[in-house]
Amino acid sequence: MCETIIDFPLTNATTKVYQNYVALRDKEVQEGAKHYTALECYNNQNGATRTITLAENVYIEILYNTYYENKTSNENNYSVCFLIKQGTNNYLFTGDLEEEGEEYLVRDNDLPKCLFYKAGHHGSYTASHNVLLDVIEPEICVVCCCAGTDEYSKDKDRQFPSQDFITRISKHTDRVYVPSVVSDNSQGFESMNGDIVIISNGLTHRVVCSNNDTILKETEWFKQNRVWG
Repeated sequence: MCETIIDFPLTNATTKVYQNYVALRDKEVQEGAKHYTALECYNNQNGATRTITLAENVYIEILYNTYYENKTSNENNYSVCFLIKQGTNNYLFTGDLEEEGEEYLVRDNDLPKCLFYKAGHHGSYTASHNVLLDVIEPEICVVCCCAGTDEYSKDKDRQFPSQDFITRISKHTDRVYVPSVVSDNSQGFESMNGDIVIISNGLTHRVVCSNNDTILKETEWFKQNRVWG
């Protein structure tokens, strides 16, 4: 049950996955949900607002992405980008935005330093570039991926989270967390950190993980597959 759905204004997608999404989205709208594009939100149009209150002193700010209005051959650059703001804390989400999109994001928005950054494109070598990281200077980074999966690449250095990503994020923080890691069990994966939760009152904060709180560079997978810095 969704009350509000915000998605990308442009896409080149024609896949069955995309068609299924649109069908489910439109079904929710028929049942009462409101649907806006990120561009409508940014422009405060058609009932949408750039700032959305989630709770007292906690709100979402939709950021401007030039690819809300301009076509690109790279589908990832259509990603909806936003900040969650809570007191003095900022939490940045850039979806699968790639390097060119990150350059425009920095150019077109007044990005603050961020307590939290969800690593772009699952820790791919194609995202989380210095042009963005040097501005937001993240303290905590969560990489939504299964460490070491070969689903997208057989090149071990480019498997999520990639060595290029590690090299760039290491200049800013070692507080990097990953939910799961490849395994030889029947499922093919197991928990690394598990569910990763940041608990904050807007001033102080702590990270709580359902499996363990070990930062990425201290894990056995990392020691065998990556180099810090």
